Amino acid sequence: LAPCSFIDYEKIGTAGNDERKYVSFLGRFHREKNPLIFVRAIGAIASEFPEVKFLMMGHGPFETKIRNAVESMGIADRVEIRAELNPIQYLKKSLIFVSIQTRDNYSSQALMEAMACKCAIIASDVGLTAQIVPDGIGVRIPLCPDTLADNLRNLLNEPKKADRLGIAASEFVRETQTIDR
Repeated sequence: LAPCSFIDYEKIGTAGNDERKYVSFLGRFHREKNPLIFVRAIGAIASEFPEVKFLMMGHGPFETKIRNAVESMGIADRVEIRAELNPIQYLKKSLIFVSIQTRDNYSSQALMEAMACKCAIIASDVGLTAQIVPDGIGVRIPLCPDTLADNLRNLLNEPKKADRLGIAASEFVRETQTIDR
């Protein structure tokens, strides 16, 4: 758990829902964060959604494996991989945010920032994740590329549902994840 995890919601502002074309992943490219599950899910659905951009923000020991997998799947033109110092600018343009950590997503700084930016959340159903992504706020899933692909497909096919989840996530995180609480 991140003992000093805090989001300055004033700096984020209120994100609009126009032109939300990204499905985003933000975190250290490490086994614990499961970036290759995200890549496999993208590989399964990318051709169905040519207008969607997939963004992986981070760096770490799995970066070469990620780049090789993206290249071998033939989706390099659909997936942007970058270290990003200001991820908020991209989270505000993201319809969906994926947080698929192995042990717990609770108190993830990136997850709370994505929620504040009105991203629909898909998170691994592990640890205390249900406390930050309860029912009606996002979707919790087992760590499985096929299940992630199915849930991405569902939300991309129902952007109004994704918008509703994103708004609910933003309201929830801004109310419950504060310095005072």
